[in-house]
Amino acid sequence: MKYCSKCGAQLADDDDYCFFCGAKFDEVKKEEQKEQPTFQDQSYYEDKYYGQRPNTVALLGFVFSFISPIVGLILSIIGLNKARQMNGLGKGYSIAGIIISIVSMILSVLLYTYLISVYGTEGVLA
Repeated sequence: MKYCSKCGAQLADDDDYCFFCGAKFDEVKKEEQKEQPTFQDQSYYEDKYYGQRPNTVALLGFVFSFISPIVGLILSIIGLNKARQMNGLGKGYSIAGIIISIVSMILSVLLYTYLISVYGTEGVLA
């Protein structure tokens, strides 16, 4: 079996040119050059994190960033340091937890500042 290098059509071994696009025989590649991974090739399907323990600190930091931003920020920073030791496992959760925690704290400060400016400090500090 041969494949056309221009259009990728499957050709017979004795074809002199591609019937689909007209490419000549010297432009046609053999099937061995277009090797596709087979089901038996397990390295193609293996997950690089399979068998490793999950980075629970990074996941907890991400979850706590919604509940308590300060706790989420601390856990996410610890999870990011742990992700560096674990070849990047949990790095995405850690970065997302840090960003969400910082944005939540900024929005909280802005909301409290707005509420104090509108309603004053009567009853808040009393």
